[in-house]
Amino acid sequence: MEEIFSLIRRLAAEHFYGSITLKFEAGQVVILKKEETIKPNNYRDNRGETLEQENH
Repeated sequence: MEEIFSLIRRLAAEHFYGSITLKFEAGQVVILKKEETIKPNNYRDNRGETLEQENH
């Protein structure tokens, strides 16, 4: 469970846009689904660079 909290803290620190869905079975997390949302006017890749920076 600490791994999940660590992931959430990291995503929050990286200003993640999206959602996390947890699937439980018998009280244990068995699947974690991460969906990322990309805003076209403010696109950031996984390294946090914008398209404008990449095109220069």
